[in-house]
Amino acid sequence: MGNRFLMEIGEYPEAEQVFRRAFALDNGESDAIRDNLRLALAKMENPVNNTPQEQEFELEQQGNGEFLLRKIQ
Repeated sequence: MGNRFLMEIGEYPEAEQVFRRAFALDNGESDAIRDNLRLALAKMENPVNNTPQEQEFELEQQGNGEFLLRKIQ
């Protein structure tokens, strides 16, 4: 299940966990992962401020601890 979908359906804690794992696996080098992790954390802290935001990338868990970061078309 892609994180974009998790964020859209309001599964912020699960999205945050996947982004956190991806951020750690990427050694914090991806700005897109960091930004989406911050967004998931912000939405968990303030669920009232859940206005949809454009996301440029989507993180998809592939299995075996592998993630695919792809640009949204």
